[in-house]
Amino acid sequence: MRYAAFLLADGVSFVHVVLVEGDDNPLSRLAAFQEFQRGAADRMAGPPVSAGATVVGSYRFFTP
Repeated sequence: MRYAAFLLADGVSFVHVVLVEGDDNPLSRLAAFQEFQRGAADRMAGPPVSAGATVVGSYRFFTP
């Protein structure tokens, strides 16, 4: 699994990127992510939106 969070230029919006191989997403099992999720609805202006994406270019993004 690879994970990154980006703060957008507006200073309040975030984009979270999770890359997993296969159907199992281990992110939800991590204690740090569970803590982040706790009370998350109180910090959001609206519900999170999940969307797929296509990589059109990267530099060393997929390598450790």
